[in-house]
Amino acid sequence: MARRRRDFGMIRQLPSGRFQASYQAPDGTRRNAPKTFRTKTEAGSWLADLRTQLDKKTWHDPKAGDITLAEWVEVYSTTNRKIKKESTRELLQRDAAAWIVPRLESDGDAVELGSLPIGTITEDLVDRWYPIMRRLTRAAAVKKASASKYKGHPARWWAQNHGYDAKPTGRLSPAIITAWEHAGSPTPPPRPVPEHAGHDYAARQYRLLHALMEYAVKKKKIVANPVNIEGAGEDINLDRTPVEIHEARIMAAAFPRRYRAALWFAVFTALRAGQVFALRRRDIDFERGIIAVGRAQWEPRRGPVRIDSPKTEDTSRWTPMHPQLALFLKAHLDEFVPDAPDAIVFATSTGKPLRASNRSRMFNRAREAAGRPDVRWHDLRSVALMKAFDNGATPKDAMAILDHKTPEASLRYQRTSEQRKKKVLVAVGDAFAEETNVGPLVGQQDAA
Repeated sequence: MARRRRDFGMIRQLPSGRFQASYQAPDGTRRNAPKTFRTKTEAGSWLADLRTQLDKKTWHDPKAGDITLAEWVEVYSTTNRKIKKESTRELLQRDAAAWIVPRLESDGDAVELGSLPIGTITEDLVDRWYPIMRRLTRAAAVKKASASKYKGHPARWWAQNHGYDAKPTGRLSPAIITAWEHAGSPTPPPRPVPEHAGHDYAARQYRLLHALMEYAVKKKKIVANPVNIEGAGEDINLDRTPVEIHEARIMAAAFPRRYRAALWFAVFTALRAGQVFALRRRDIDFERGIIAVGRAQWEPRRGPVRIDSPKTEDTSRWTPMHPQLALFLKAHLDEFVPDAPDAIVFATSTGKPLRASNRSRMFNRAREAAGRPDVRWHDLRSVALMKAFDNGATPKDAMAILDHKTPEASLRYQRTSEQRKKKVLVAVGDAFAEETNVGPLVGQQDAA
């Protein structure tokens, strides 16, 4: 049947008797409606609605979402202006390649998002992907945790848990070895798997998928973000026991002498590991008592260690240097660092940047020695912040110390030390005593 031209678009009757509507898109191409219509009136109404969308500039090109999610990951990582660091770009590409793009299978269910056009990814698909991804990331975390073993001689572990004076490092005495053997040469039990193993990692993958689709909305590739699972992107902020100064001393003693000052540097300055191990001799100003922080170390999947800008934008700044830290650094520089401005302060014996895997091995031994296998390098930042809060620091001060953009980010590092607990309890007790006129309560004992 002949086509009938209208004020906007065209309608024609198909051999089947149904009606097909077509229109000229803003790019000049002729487009058919995504479905056919039972009557010509229905086809005309559809065209009228489309014309209204075009006039109001709310029309969305259905072909804009034809790009696959795998291709969109590349677009997002290379065109998003918020992604300025090469290390950030590589990390998100690595995560997407592992948990978002490939086919994931678990418990008889499977989903593959990467091969789908982003315009076809629905909330139902995301709802299927998320539990599969969570189960797999937890399984990976459990496997990693289960493979973690006690670092060091089992006799040292046994002696430390049976009242012997066994130092964190160094040679064990023959008496301890003999006692351990007489006890049956026991070995440390397997480490318990954390209850929330893999949760934060899964939350990171969810946030990445949400960001990918939100960017697609911004670029008018899709109309709405289908990634909308409430709470799925939230980390679990575990209340870890804070690292106390005496524990930091034990950890530092367990470090090789070449890197001992690096741990103290992290404790005193609250800097990230990447910033600590990117420090150069020229960045330390002993006369002014300040340290320049404008670089960070990172490792690509392949290739040598690289130097990049810090994690937080505009982090390039000077941080004060405590006199005690200055003593540590002067001794370290004199013994281990060449007299060249660009010499790396905490480098290998050949002057090369220290790889994260080597740093992790040293840190694992140190935290085992301190009896704190739960501690991460990042937790060393909380030592400085905890002491700052003990001495009256405000959330704004914490933001400056940690170089965070929001108070919420900094408050995640706030820890309550035993000293602070005692101060708070004393203050509460004294206030109560003053109100009731019974005198100070702290330290009183029963007359009997």
